[in-house]
Amino acid sequence: MHNTQQLVINWHLTEACNYKCQYCYAAWNKATNTRELIYDTGRTEELLRALYRFFKPNNLNNPLTRQLNWSSIRLNLAGGEPLLHANKLPMIARYARELGFEVSMISNGSYLDKTLLNKLATELTWLGLSIDSDSYLTNQLIGRSDRHSRQLDLNALASNLNEARLNNPNLRLKLNTVINQANQNENLSSLIQLFSP
Repeated sequence: MHNTQQLVINWHLTEACNYKCQYCYAAWNKATNTRELIYDTGRTEELLRALYRFFKPNNLNNPLTRQLNWSSIRLNLAGGEPLLHANKLPMIARYARELGFEVSMISNGSYLDKTLLNKLATELTWLGLSIDSDSYLTNQLIGRSDRHSRQLDLNALASNLNEARLNNPNLRLKLNTVINQANQNENLSSLIQLFSP
């Protein structure tokens, strides 16, 4: 039997994204789809309860327990861009934690303002940020901007993260970067220093 400390379940909350990264592997419809489960609070809670019941450690009805042994479950909120549903995320993260999940999220960070980050920080164990460059031009080439050509303000996000880490010193941060033709020669050490993942 294979022992692992944590089983991670990725829930892609939405197919929609506010960026149009050229390399994105997702072939999703970029428009918001009202059939997505995130729009129904009752069904969202029902899904989370069912996932926790099935994947909780030592559930002998889960056939994975014959091959794997895990001691905790982490629900990873992803997308598209999960922050397109920023008004629902604190409730989802809080409910998942009440059930027994650890909660993480992967985001492009574009909507992580101070207020939202402070609401989410105490609910998250991990925050993954997808950042490929600190250059405006490179981000434009990649497609890391919204339809109005707005890009992530890296300094504001770093400042907000510092405050969020004071609210939750256990919040762990990771940076996801896709090396591509536009950024392949860039030195990202300044980003790493800015965010201290």
